[in-house]
Amino acid sequence: DVPYISQLHPTRAVVGCEPTALLMGLQYKGSATDVSLKTFLDAMPKTETDPAKGFAGSPYTPSEKIRTTIYPKALSDYANTYMSNLTRDISGSELEDIKKELLSGNPVLIYATMWWNKPYYREFTIEGEKQWLLRNNHAVLLTGYDAKDQNFYVADPYNKNSPTTPYFYWISESKLKPIYDERKWAVAVGEVPITLEPVPSIPESLDPLMPA
Repeated sequence: DVPYISQLHPTRAVVGCEPTALLMGLQYKGSATDVSLKTFLDAMPKTETDPAKGFAGSPYTPSEKIRTTIYPKALSDYANTYMSNLTRDISGSELEDIKKELLSGNPVLIYATMWWNKPYYREFTIEGEKQWLLRNNHAVLLTGYDAKDQNFYVADPYNKNSPTTPYFYWISESKLKPIYDERKWAVAVGEVPITLEPVPSIPESLDPLMPA
């Protein structure tokens, strides 16, 4: 039941997929519910070229020179200004950990690729330093997991063919996993899932444990 937000309509933020996808998760959890996408984007920390410090460039304007994105830690820190400690940068998590988040009711933003295509890289300059970075970057919000069919449910903010229509779909784990594993960048929205430790078995009789 995640509320859908488009990055193309009514606010056209062509390269603003990361904050748009995360805002869906925030609003689902009761944070920033009265905040429009434009307000959320405009208040986001900005930087000229370094996505680790804020959104590099503008979420409204594509660029061939700037790696227009914001990295998970910077995005999570910004989101937490609306509700403290609601989001967590869980980058590095395995897909099994993502499933635990989803099955605990926590939407998860993951960094993927546009149309789930094969990742490709090109050189960008980050604060004077040349880096090879993923060029066809995209971010979506995972909102569910079907363990039986091994499919993830996706809320994708970029519905190019029908910008006014909510864009939800299922994607197979086999297709999602290699794209996610390329970087393993993710932001979870919600409290840390509770992991119950197995209860140790109790022997029927303590006699065998007694010294002879």
